[in-house]
Amino acid sequence: MSFANVLTPTAPPEIYPQLEPDFRMQKINEISAALSSEVSHYRAVAKKYKRAKKFVNWSAASLSGLSAVFSTASFGSALSVVGLPATIPLGGSVGFRSRFFGSDNGQQKA
Repeated sequence: MSFANVLTPTAPPEIYPQLEPDFRMQKINEISAALSSEVSHYRAVAKKYKRAKKFVNWSAASLSGLSAVFSTASFGSALSVVGLPATIPLGGSVGFRSRFFGSDNGQQKA
């Protein structure tokens, strides 16, 4: 293409609107920044959720194990008649704790 064939505008420059030279790129950058902030927020929330879930699972597992230990000790103590008065409150308190704070073995309830 020859530059001799290109017509130059003959209208005065005052009639053309003054647009920002990179209007589209500015909008693209704004949208990109908004999306990246959403992604970083999602990652932070997901990390906190995973940390809390891990803590709850470990505490539930430890309470279940503690309940099993106390139940075994309670049963052994009940077999010997000497420990019978201490067995009933001990088993009840551990059973109460494991009932309300115990593990669901990682299963989701619907």
